Amino acid sequence: MRKQTVFAASSAGAGIVLAVALVGMLNWIGYRHYARSDWTSSKLYTLSEKSKNVLKGIATDVRVVVLMTPSTPLFSETKELLDRYKAASPKIQVEYIDPERDPLRTKTLAQEFGVSVCEHRRVRGRRPQEVRDVGATRDYDYSGMQMGQAPR
Repeated sequence: MRKQTVFAASSAGAGIVLAVALVGMLNWIGYRHYARSDWTSSKLYTLSEKSKNVLKGIATDVRVVVLMTPSTPLFSETKELLDRYKAASPKIQVEYIDPERDPLRTKTLAQEFGVSVCEHRRVRGRRPQEVRDVGATRDYDYSGMQMGQAPR
């Protein structure tokens, strides 16, 4: 009877160890071979071919600095789009700065980019030879209005 108990306990322990090892290996493989996919019917989270071609053609590193508070209405959309850009091109580096929580860093960046007053809704991209300022404008998607949804 004692042999059966020891055998059952060791079999259960080995099964648990193997299950943990399997989950760990799957997690490691998933981390190493990460792939993004868009399963929405309208391909809402898919970059256009033009955007993909532009991102593939980037030869030098591009640093994007986002000066927005997380409560800004366009923050989540901006973050999602820049995350897609980062996933498509290893040359894109994105830095998010909350001007309310880090005013010293905001002031330093304002001097670096040559901005006298940092607006809380600005995205700044910088390559070594140029600086571009992208304002926080809104584009509305009216495609859902046919289904009774509000514009996005």
